Amino acid sequence: MRCGRWHNQGFLIQRVADASSWRVDYTITPEGDAEFLRRMRIALAQPEHRPHTFAAALAFFNALPRAEVVELLRERLTALQAQRDEKLRPSTTSNPHISVNSSDCGLPPQTAVSSGREV
Repeated sequence: MRCGRWHNQGFLIQRVADASSWRVDYTITPEGDAEFLRRMRIALAQPEHRPHTFAAALAFFNALPRAEVVELLRERLTALQAQRDEKLRPSTTSNPHISVNSSDCGLPPQTAVSSGREV
């Protein structure tokens, strides 16, 4: 956890456990609690490419009401389905640098480019 950054933003209060100890304890502030819940809601509802954020939100999901967690996960599912559908949708634009049909590049049909042998 990046305690220094959260401490600097006023989300945590730093407290030295004892004068001879190297250990430092932190207490979350009301602002820190609100920020934690805000980030958790985002991590539960919005898919991203860093799965550790979602895993952390799942670990602490009981900090939110059950009905809210269910709704946030439904939002996530809807977003994931939209991403899947977008990737599966045939492209409406063609890339002039990529040829889909072997006859477009002057090769006879069914010829492998790498070896020149028939497939």
